[in-house]
Amino acid sequence: MDKTRLNYFRDKLLKEKNKVNQIINQIESNGTVNSNVEMSSELSHYDNHGADAAGNLFNIQRDMALKDNEVTILSKIDNALKSIESGEYGNCKICKKPIPQGRLEFIPYAEHCVHCQNSINDSVPDDINNRPSEERVLGLPFRYGFNDNTSLVEFDGEDSYQAVARFNAMDNVYDEDYDDDNYYVDHMDLISNEQYKNQLPD
Repeated sequence: MDKTRLNYFRDKLLKEKNKVNQIINQIESNGTVNSNVEMSSELSHYDNHGADAAGNLFNIQRDMALKDNEVTILSKIDNALKSIESGEYGNCKICKKPIPQGRLEFIPYAEHCVHCQNSINDSVPDDINNRPSEERVLGLPFRYGFNDNTSLVEFDGEDSYQAVARFNAMDNVYDEDYDDDNYYVDHMDLISNEQYKNQLPD
C-alpha cells in the first residue's frame, strides 16, 4: 500500500478512535455502569422492589456490554495504527494476503480478509452449544433425566413426575385455580347494571 493510502487510513482510524472514545465517555457519564456504587451505598435494600433491582441490574449489564464492545473496537484501532507504523497494515494476519480496499473503507481496523474472517466465524460454536456452563447441571422440566439420552422407555423423567403427582390428587381442586371472580377487584363489581336497577324501589 502506498504512502498516500496509508495516511488516508491513519486519518480515518484516528477519527474512528475519537468517535469511540466519545461513545465510551457518554456511556460512563449517562449510563448506569457506575451506578452500582450508589445502590450499594444505601443503608437498606428492604424497601426496594425485586423487579426494580432486577431492572437496574439489567441496565448495568447492558451498559457494561456496550462499553466492552467499544473498548474492543478501540483496541483493534490501536493495533491497526501500530501496524501502519510497522508497515503491515492492510494484510491479513492469517493468510498474509492484501485485504480488499472496500473492506478497509468499511472497517478500517479489519485484521483479516473476508475468507479468513468467515473461517473464524464458522469455527465458533452455535448458540445452542455456546451456553453458560451452569446450564449443564440445571436441566429442564421433563428433559435430561437420568436415562433420557438412551432408547429406554421404561421409566423416565416425565414418568417420575407423574408417579409423584398421583399422591397429590384431590377431588374438586384444579391446578389452574380457575375462578370466575378472578377478574374482579371488588365483590361489588360482580353486580351488573341490570341487577342494580332491579333492586331499586319503584
